[in-house]
Amino acid sequence: MTKSILVVDDNKICNFLTVNALKKEGGFGDIEDVINGLEAINLLKETPQFPNLILLDINMPVMDGLDFLKTFKFEGFKEV
Repeated sequence: MTKSILVVDDNKICNFLTVNALKKEGGFGDIEDVINGLEAINLLKETPQFPNLILLDINMPVMDGLDFLKTFKFEGFKEV
C-alpha cells in the first residue's frame, strides 16, 4: 500500500521543492499540495482517502497552521 501526503505551505517554491523531493524519493502514492489551511480543510472534506502524512506550515495567510489544527480537531476528521 502506498502512502499519501498532503503538503500545506503558502510558499509555492517550498511546495514545489517538497513535492518533487518526495516524488524523487519514491514509495509514495498521491502527493497533494495546497497554499493555506482553509484549502487543506476543504480538500480533506472532499477526499475519500485521508492522507497518511500532513506536512504543515504554521505561518500562512487565510488560515494558519494552528487554526488548521484547531479546525481539524473540532471538525471531527477521522482516519479512513
